[in-house]
Amino acid sequence: MISSIRDPRYAQYAQVAEAIREAIVLEVNRSPEVNAMNLRHQDRYRRWANGFAPYVFNQEIYKDTSINYSDPETGEPSGSRRATMGSGGARPAMGSWPQVTYFSGMTEAPDETAQGAWLDLVTRPGFAYLMANVRYLQEGKYEVQRIVEESGRDNISITTFRARPVLPNKKNSN
Repeated sequence: MISSIRDPRYAQYAQVAEAIREAIVLEVNRSPEVNAMNLRHQDRYRRWANGFAPYVFNQEIYKDTSINYSDPETGEPSGSRRATMGSGGARPAMGSWPQVTYFSGMTEAPDETAQGAWLDLVTRPGFAYLMANVRYLQEGKYEVQRIVEESGRDNISITTFRARPVLPNKKNSN
């Protein structure tokens, strides 16, 4: 499941979420064994959960990968429609601090009793998810600003600042 903020004040965040979704799908499907396992599990889920109660057990498939990104009722990309301003108290970090958290996601794997080769296989999609995010940040476009200020007697304060979000690298995106 992935989501982002869908707020006009942060218009680029939707583009970022779509680019990260592409990166995740490419990385997860890179392994033929993982792809085959995903297709088997999607078929099983479609038969035994989604097929009986599709409004309870949503199943969204994107490029052979089960990745929930859309609201099941409206079809709109999931995420907060408006970002709150201020501390927000108990609100989720993405809505309360959109300047910091502009993307949210999680993975699920049938690993509760997994051992040996099966454990290796079922943990690979989660690792691929992690690496897709790392590569996105590594290859993405961002500007680093350095602010140098005088700070007290004969002192200098240096602040390094990278504005968010990290945008997709156009040469590597679809």
